[in-house]
Order: sequence, then C-alpha cells, then structure tokens
Amino acid sequence: MNLKFITRLSALLSASFLVLVTQCSAGQNLEEMRARMQNMPNKGKITGTIIDAQSRQPVEYATVAFYRRDTLLVGGTTTNSKGEFSFDLKFYGKFKVKADFMGYDTYTTIVEISEAAPDNKMSVISLQAKAKEIGEVEITGEKSQVQLSLDKKVYNVEKDLTTAGGTAAEVLQNVPSVTVDNDGAVSLRGNSNVKILVDGKPSGLTGISRANILEMIPASTIESIEVITNPSAKYESEGMAGIINIVLKKQKEKGLNGLISLNAGTGNKYSGSLNLNYNTGKVNFFGGYDGRYNEMTMTSKTHRETYYLDSTSYLDQQQVRERTHLSHNFRLGSDFNLNEKNSMTLSGLYRIGTQDGNSTVAYNYKSTEKILTSYYERSSENEDDDWSADLNLNYKRTLKNRNHYLTADAIYSTSSEDEFSTIAQQYFTVPNLQPSGMPTLQRNFEDRTQDNLTLQTDYVQPIRENTKIEAGYRANLRTVGADYLFEDFVDSTLAWTNNVNISNNLDYNEQTHAAYGIYTGVFKKFGYSGGLRLEQTYTDITLKTSNESYKNEYLDFFPSLSINRELKKNHKLQVTYSRRVNRPSYRSLNPFTDYTDPLNLRKGNPFLRPEYTDSYEFAHIKYFTKTSLNTTLYYRYTTDVIRRFRVLRPDGVSVLTNENLASAVNYGAEIAFAGQVNKKIRLNSSFNVFRNISDAQNLGEGLKTDTWSWFGRVGGSVSLPWTVEMQLMANYRGPMESPTGRMNEMFFTDVSFKRDVLKKQGTVTLRFSDPFDTQKFSYENSASNYLIKGEFKRESQNIYLGFSYKFNNYKARERERRRMQENNSDDGGMDMF
Repeated sequence: MNLKFITRLSALLSASFLVLVTQCSAGQNLEEMRARMQNMPNKGKITGTIIDAQSRQPVEYATVAFYRRDTLLVGGTTTNSKGEFSFDLKFYGKFKVKADFMGYDTYTTIVEISEAAPDNKMSVISLQAKAKEIGEVEITGEKSQVQLSLDKKVYNVEKDLTTAGGTAAEVLQNVPSVTVDNDGAVSLRGNSNVKILVDGKPSGLTGISRANILEMIPASTIESIEVITNPSAKYESEGMAGIINIVLKKQKEKGLNGLISLNAGTGNKYSGSLNLNYNTGKVNFFGGYDGRYNEMTMTSKTHRETYYLDSTSYLDQQQVRERTHLSHNFRLGSDFNLNEKNSMTLSGLYRIGTQDGNSTVAYNYKSTEKILTSYYERSSENEDDDWSADLNLNYKRTLKNRNHYLTADAIYSTSSEDEFSTIAQQYFTVPNLQPSGMPTLQRNFEDRTQDNLTLQTDYVQPIRENTKIEAGYRANLRTVGADYLFEDFVDSTLAWTNNVNISNNLDYNEQTHAAYGIYTGVFKKFGYSGGLRLEQTYTDITLKTSNESYKNEYLDFFPSLSINRELKKNHKLQVTYSRRVNRPSYRSLNPFTDYTDPLNLRKGNPFLRPEYTDSYEFAHIKYFTKTSLNTTLYYRYTTDVIRRFRVLRPDGVSVLTNENLASAVNYGAEIAFAGQVNKKIRLNSSFNVFRNISDAQNLGEGLKTDTWSWFGRVGGSVSLPWTVEMQLMANYRGPMESPTGRMNEMFFTDVSFKRDVLKKQGTVTLRFSDPFDTQKFSYENSASNYLIKGEFKRESQNIYLGFSYKFNNYKARERERRRMQENNSDDGGMDMF
C-alpha cells in the first residue's frame, strides 16, 4: 500500500502497539522496573533516520522499538516528519533495534551503548516494501498519490498525467474540494476566500494579482498540493475556507540529480523546465529554470435586460480577447547542515514576464421590440511587463533532541507590474452598420509595485511522551503602490489630456503582528491539541490624487481545537474547530472607478469590514486493504460576508462594488475515495454536497437565499498493453445561488497517456485537454430593475505532447543500500541478548 497513503494510521497504531507489548511482556514487575528507571539519569542515546528504500523519502510515524535480552522491551518511539527518531537510554549495553511500518518488511539490527561511546548515531535505515504488495498496492508513479490524514490532505501530483504541459491552475483542478474558474479564482468547497502558499510561505509569485500564481508556476515543477481545511492556531488566520499549499520539487539525493521537461500544445503553447540538485551531504545545492510561451483566445457574451416603467430595453455584448504570454522563472538555493544542531537554507527566485493582447467588444442596443437602435465597437491593445523576486532565509536550531527545536525565517518578496493600454471606440450607423465619424481614442498607464517582509520564529518543546508545547511570533509588513493615469485624445487640440475623474494614485500599507501558543497531549484514548492566536492588524489606504486617507486597526483572537480518537479495525475520528478571517484587499478598498468597460464599471469600497468565520469539522478515515475512504462533515458560520454587489444606474450603467452582507451559513458533507480496484485500475474520486444560506437583507429587502449544490470529481488510471498508462478525469460543479445571482453548472474532462522510455529514465506523455469542449463559466444576476446573463469561455480544448528525462546515479546507490541492509538485517547476533 502507498506509504504516504497510510501514514496517520500507522502513527496511531504504533503508540497503542508499544503500550500493549509492554504490558504483556513483563507484567507488574516490568512496571516496577520502569518506575525505577524513570529516576535513573540518562547514560546514552540512539538516533537515526528511516527512509523508503525506493523513493528515498522519509517514513513518518514509523515505529522504533528497543529490546534487551531479545524480548525485554526497554521502550520505543516514532519518527517525525523527516523520518528521524531519538531515544534516551538509562544504562549501557547492547540493544536490539526493531523498525517497523505497515506495508514494509521489519528491519532489525544490534547497537551498543558504552561509557566510551554513549551516543550512537545509526546509519540511515532503508525500509523495503513487502514483495507481495509491489505492483498491486503502491500508487507511486501513477494517478495522483493521495495521503488522506485528518489534519490535512496531501495530493502528490508529481506524475499526474492530466496536467502535463499545464500550469498550477490545471493541477488544482484535479484536486478534490478545489475548483478554479476561468478568471483563475480558486475556491475550496465553494468558498473563494482561500489562502495560497508556496512551500508553506507567501510568495512574490503571487504579485499583485492572486490569479498570477496559477499561471506562472508550471505543473512540471510541482511535487504536491496540501489542502488544510481547518488550520490550527499555528497558521496565519487569513483564508476563510482554509489553506492551499503548493509544494515545489527539491531533491536531496546525494550527488547530482536533475529533471528536464519539454511540452508543446496546439494553439502555440510551449513550456520547458530544468531542475538540478547537487548534494554533498553537508551542503545541498538546488536550482532550476522554467519558461513558458502561451497564446490564448477567450470569448464572452453578456445579455442585459433593463426594466423601466412599462418598457424593456436590451443590451447584448460580445467580446473576443487574444493574449500572448511569455515568462521566465529562475530558482537558486542551498541547504547548509552546519552541524548536528544547526541547519540553514538560503534560496531565491526571480521571474520576468510579458503579456500582450488585444480585445474587441461589440455593443448592441435594442428597443422593447428588440429592434437594433445603436451599435458601436470598443477595441483595445494591451502591453504588460512584470517581474517579481523572493529571498528566503530559514534557520533551525535543534536543542535537547530532534523534537525540541527553534526555527527562524525571514522572507522578502517584491514585485512590479507596468501596464499600457490604448482604446478606440468606433460608432456605426444603424441599420447598415457603417462607421460613423472618427473613433474616440483613450489610453491608460498603470504602475503597480508591492513589497512584503515576513519575520517569523517558532519554538517546539516536548514535555513528556505524546505531550508538547508550541509557540511562535510572526510579523508581516506589506506596502502596495498603484499609480493609474487615464488620458483622452482631444480632436480639437490633437493632444492627450489627463482625465482627472478617472486617474488616481494609491498607497496601501498593512502590518500584522501575531503570536500563538499550542498545547498538544493525550488523555486516555483521546489525543488533543488546543491553541490560541492573537493578531493585531493596522491598515492605511491613502489616495494621493484626492488627498484622502482611510485607516483601520483591529485586534483579533483566533482559537483552534482538535480532538482525535483511534478505533479498532483501522478507523480514525477527529473533531476540529478554528476561527478564520478574510481582510479586504487594497483593490476591494480602492474607491476609484475602473472604466475599462464604460457600461460595466467597477470600484472598491473603503468602508469594507473584515469577515469572520467559525469553522467546525467532523472527520472519519477508514483504511481498507488497498483503498481509503475519508468522510468529512463541516459547518461554517460567517459574519460581515464580503461579496460583489451590482447596482444599475438610471443611465443604464452597471456599477459593481463590494459590500458586507449580514451573515452566511455553509454546511455539507465531503467523501473522498482513493485506492486500487484491481491490478490495473486505480481510482481517486470525491463528492461534496452542501447547503448555502446567505442573508443580505441589510442591503435590500428580500435579498436572502437558501440553496443546495454539489460538485464531484472522478479520476482514475488504467494499465494498458505495451506498458502504456491511461488517466481519465471528469469534473462536475453544480449550480450555486447567491442573494443577487446564480452561477451555473460546469463540466469538463481530461484524458492522458504515458509511456516510459530509455530504461524508464524518460517519459512521453500525450494529453487531451477538455476533449468535448464543455468547460465554460456562466452566471445570472438579477434585481427588481434588471436581469444579466453572462458566459465566459477560454480556449481549453487542446492537445499536449510532452517529454521528460531524469538523470542521477540512483540505481548504483540503490544496489549498495540493499547490500548494506542485507548485512545489517542479519539476526545471527541475537544470542548476545
């Protein structure tokens, strides 16, 4: 069985196993001896690391037991997330060390602790998967490996074929509970207020637009996606629906390792990446480059009906957008193992990109009799240049043992984006549609910059077995500058003139200081973890053009609680609670109006308040022989909900802004299944049904909705003849309603094929994206005086061909490790106990 797939199960079983063996092996006399031993001083220590023999990845929660005289259990422990373990001994002598983990062969060896050598640092222990499970249970290298634990879900997408040649957006579309719409907005269980991290940290890749992070990270550089729906107090409180962490690849094998990937798709879509890693043991160097060139066509159409007295007028808009995107990403870093107690990582990222495009929108006005009364076209050309950079410094100090440590992190991110657009609006005669007069000309310049500094320290101290405290502090300092210049061309003077009603210059400053504490322990058969996070936030938005300033500050408390219980027959239960916040962004606060579409204006609201959510979850996991079933019931109550709100002015212009709704309730059930049906078929599926109750009556009478919806995902892989692997994925999202509108259902599929070549060092993939061309986003908005229906579609029906090649000295090292393990596993020395 996939090892990551059963990590949490083994962790809970290991603790109960050691207690049971201890009680049965020596009875009351052993307990008395144990009591005496507790008062003895430590005389030595055994430490080591356990890894998977094939993947070379750490094995978390493996059981390590220590014996004297072959059967006398001295004690035991489990490995941490890095596969490390440490055990203190009260006396000298020879001990049998037994390492075990479900799905692996048991490893045993003998170590000696003496007065001359009290500390024994064992060689790396490589656990071999049981032969009878190889090829039948392991999901390694197949459809997204899934680790379903109760605190988070990890989707190892490194070899997910349905994202070959794609971006992080397409990777997330394959992750259960996550949806990505055509504008790049990410939702978790239907809620778009989700925090996105890269390698556990905010990244300059996000720039000023959240959607950028999805377009600028190639799928080939992503190792896994972590979904945390109810984070503890250790995590920053931002993100109502939870946290999505994108983990990038970074090998740590000794020697030189690398992976090169090339992809080409229809419609002029190309990408390539190179990842290199060189590990000397003391120092690990890593770096990489990826580049993308992408051409995209997007279409949209909008139908609006306006009701005034006894008449109805109609407006139809059709838009075609073409976009060309070119980007380069460079990564470089190093891990330094200074000594046994100190380690440090220094890494940097630099990205540059350009984006050119053009757009044409046709406006059709019709009378009550649906006769065309006015027609004009608005065309624009855009040039966008941007860059971003990250610099990370991470330090770890191990104190008394490996589970007692202090970390410190400094993260600096900066980004800049320059955008230039020219606009021409041409009117036409009706009904023959001939150009009328000269076009109206406009242009705009926008310069946006962002700087973000994060300083964080975390401390972890075990108090006794299964009990620990955690504490930390985090400061986040953020500044944003947005200078927007809008100009009109005046025919009489043949000159460009600043439109002071639209141009604006904004500065935004935000500071958040946070401190947290968490206590984790065990009470009888229950494990628990409780924490509290305090955050003090200051925001200041200054409008230089109008000399206006809006300041705010608030102190928030964010408690969290988790209680879990292990049951018989591979069942686990957990109940969690957390409080989350969504603070309005500077875009949501900026009161200046965006006139990109003169009939559909957008503007911010400087008086927006943060929205708060209390989130409750009850989770259950059942592990079968080859499969896993995870069921979650959840309930969320939100106050001051931030939502888009549209108003239609008497002149027929629509204004879209943000408002605080009174409250919202969301609850539902989620089921996720992953495992092997038979030797050739594996499945990875999820289903989510939920109810949304929104109350916006503070904005208008009758603005309240109560609706049910659901979305599901079915994925699987099939082994075909000639060593070809096929993957299928189908997504469906049901319609969802809000107090002012409805988002319609969406369905799309992907199919991919893979074959290993060049002695499995190379891989060829063929992917058909959205083969039925069904992926589109549509919506309806309505009020007493209007009805709006819209549809947006980006080019999604494509074919991608990809090739990747990995190079390292893995096989030679693997043979040597197996030979060493066979020697270390020799039980001939057991007579000395």
